[in-house]
Amino acid sequence: MRRVLVIQSDIVLAIGVESLLLREKDLNMIVRSLGDGTGLREEFERFQPEVLVVFENTDLSDLQLLINLIKDFANMRIVVLDADGDRARVYDKHDILIKEASDLIATVR
Repeated sequence: MRRVLVIQSDIVLAIGVESLLLREKDLNMIVRSLGDGTGLREEFERFQPEVLVVFENTDLSDLQLLINLIKDFANMRIVVLDADGDRARVYDKHDILIKEASDLIATVR
């Protein structure tokens, strides 16, 4: 069962996402309000989500916290939803071995 953490910045959008994802039997989902960001790391450590869903307008002012979470939870996927449009941006962490300059170039491409 895939663990999904939805960070609520807009209650209406979060309720919509929650109602949609609750239908999926293979997802274990929780919705949390970010507030000022305190407690987010503890929430990650407790729930250990494999997917983080955030809305594009979410105030993630503590960028370093988010970067550290991505480092610490290597298999986590981040889904950023555009509340005004019909787009989702998906970010996965990939570790790529760079032995030569051509490896870096291939990674950037």
